[in-house]
Amino acid sequence: MTSTAAASFAAGLKTTFDPKSSLTQLSDATVAANATSDGAVDKEKRRHVHHCACDNSFKLVPPAEEAQEIAKAAVETARDNDLDPEVIKTVGVKLDEISGELYDLSLDVHAHPELAFEEHHAHDVMSTFMERHGFRVTRHYGGLETAWRADWSFGHGGRVIGVNSEMDALPGIGHACGHNLIGMSGIGVAIAIKAAMESHNIPGKVVLLGTPAEEAGGGKIILLKNGAYKDMDVCLMSHPGPGPAHISTDGPLTAAQLILVEFKGRTAHAAAAPCS
Repeated sequence: MTSTAAASFAAGLKTTFDPKSSLTQLSDATVAANATSDGAVDKEKRRHVHHCACDNSFKLVPPAEEAQEIAKAAVETARDNDLDPEVIKTVGVKLDEISGELYDLSLDVHAHPELAFEEHHAHDVMSTFMERHGFRVTRHYGGLETAWRADWSFGHGGRVIGVNSEMDALPGIGHACGHNLIGMSGIGVAIAIKAAMESHNIPGKVVLLGTPAEEAGGGKIILLKNGAYKDMDVCLMSHPGPGPAHISTDGPLTAAQLILVEFKGRTAHAAAAPCS
């Protein structure tokens, strides 16, 4: 499992912060977390299985081919974003190290689908996972029973990088939107950034939020109103999608705000009766 996101943000902690620069997402976020639910692929091969969303098939990627893809992606990332290749290497090594743990965590959450604001199992296993990896965890965070926050700081000063991990499933069809993958990806990014900060002496802070009720209920909106994001310089989230292994994409997003407007005076129709 590789990530240009963790490398980008870890390197960004020690470079000039540009809020307009594009944010890369976690590469290879799928990790075939749903691929072995029927036991079709053995555990030793799981790191080399990738889900082809277009035809619901699976392809086995030989380790040598995967290593070449990872190396090429790392070089291109460093060149395109002026990042330290050693930081990227640290991120890749850490994610490879915890890949099996992330895989098992994703399958666990997938096997226990929970609706909005009912993500008690996901809350418990994901927050405990972060504690095992050295994060300070606050459970039942931000006024929400199933939200949680994991913090880790290094040195003095620096920037605060926020990451989101979603957890909720859909009624009747479980984790069809892949929130088990999004949750696992956010955890992987946070732990990889931590490793890069430690290894390369980069001061700063990583905050991972377990965010309930994405599908219905506006969990992140509630957390935002309750101040959960106020100390972050930037916050990111990974979302799985179709495509070749070890790629990430970015693009513009549009936020929506509901506004109620009340007009007073004479009615008019600018096109049909502009002088009314």
